[in-house]
Amino acid sequence: MKRIILAVSYRSDVIIEYFKDEFEGIKIIYSIEEKPLGTGGGIKKAFEYTESENIFVLNGDTYFNISLRDLYEFHKNKKAEISLALKLVDKPDRYGIVKLNEEGEITGFLEKRTKLTGPINGGIYLINKKAFLNFAKRLPENFSFEKDVLETLSLKTYGKIYYNYFIDIGVPEDYEKAKRELPDI
Repeated sequence: MKRIILAVSYRSDVIIEYFKDEFEGIKIIYSIEEKPLGTGGGIKKAFEYTESENIFVLNGDTYFNISLRDLYEFHKNKKAEISLALKLVDKPDRYGIVKLNEEGEITGFLEKRTKLTGPINGGIYLINKKAFLNFAKRLPENFSFEKDVLETLSLKTYGKIYYNYFIDIGVPEDYEKAKRELPDI
C-alpha cells in the first residue's frame, strides 16, 4: 500500500493534526467534506483522489483483521463490482444480516434486530470505481452507501465470510473493550 485517502468531515482538523501527511511510511491524502455527504457521497468525493480501478474502503469505526490481498483475489475471481468482508457474530441483532447465495453473491440485507443468525457487514469493501461512479450519477450529492447502493442490489455485489478478529468501536462498551484488547493499535 502506497497511500491512503481519509474521508473526513466533522473535527477533521483534529485528525489531520494527529496523522499529518503520513503514518508509518504511508502517505495520507485527506478528502475533506465541507458539508456532510453521507457515507456514499464521502466515498464518491474520496474517489476523486485516485485513478485505481478497484479501491478498498474501510469503515472508520470498526477493526477487522483480514487479508486485503485475499479480498482482492476474491473480488477479481468473482468479477465483482463490490465485494464485502463479512463476519459471523454471536448476536447479529445489532447489525443486521447479509444474505448470500451459494456462489457468495449478496441477495439481500435483513434489518437489525432480526432473530436470525448469519454474517454481518464487516465494514471492509472493495469497490470498482467505474461501476460505482456510474451508479452514483443518479443519486443526490448526499447519499448512503449502505442504503442507496448496497441494499438496492444494483451492482454485482459479493461477500466473503472471514473468521478473523472483528470489533465495532462505534459504541462505548466496545470502544473500551478494543482499548484493552488492542493496546498497540
